[in-house]
Amino acid sequence: MPTFYLAILISFSITLLLVYLIHKITIWLDERHDWRDNFKDRLFWQFSFGVLFPSLLDLGLVSFHSLAVGIDFSENPFLLYDFPIIVLFFILLNMYYYNRFLVLTDSRKRKSSESDEKLIVSYGGVYAELNLVKDVICFYRDVQLIKIVTINRQYNTRGESITDLEVLYSEKGFLRISRSTVINMRFVQGYSPGEKRDTVKVNLNSEINDHFVSPDALIVTDKYLSEFKNRITGKS
Repeated sequence: MPTFYLAILISFSITLLLVYLIHKITIWLDERHDWRDNFKDRLFWQFSFGVLFPSLLDLGLVSFHSLAVGIDFSENPFLLYDFPIIVLFFILLNMYYYNRFLVLTDSRKRKSSESDEKLIVSYGGVYAELNLVKDVICFYRDVQLIKIVTINRQYNTRGESITDLEVLYSEKGFLRISRSTVINMRFVQGYSPGEKRDTVKVNLNSEINDHFVSPDALIVTDKYLSEFKNRITGKS
């Protein structure tokens, strides 16, 4: 009967919507609450937004559909049979995302050798593995985003603060040059006078395309100028 196929279409659409919602919520949480560093907090938020919220939303959508077609929801076997299976499916889906996160961000991929140092970047539901030393030109903050500029593209993330990045990668050849930028000194060729007093502009190696870097991110401010010049002198 036509109503059977309509019910199948509605169920499929609701399922697709909720799976997509869990996917987007998980990506959003990956950028704010690391499973490894904040397991309890992440578990709370993942269960709240990845299981409880979709379950309640599913319940509301099904009850609305029952009301629309004139079915008494209290007499609908959905709560007794279908709903527990759906909640179980949501739990299994969230467990998959948890294991996927652990596999893709396995700390064993971050080798201690400087030449093999790896950086895992999460962006738009995809994980990219970068060579920290050879690929990353700089990190800089733009409003609430941390932008990771590489030799061939730019990634937008909501990862660590600039201060955290400064501490984390200072021994890997990175130097903080302003409140908003940490730069890989291996890509720095020299500097030229800045537009403002007590500032200079970083000149990258000639083979590097600086199209992906905001000009403001390459300005060394007065607080960091002395250390920057010392590093340049040390390089030469």
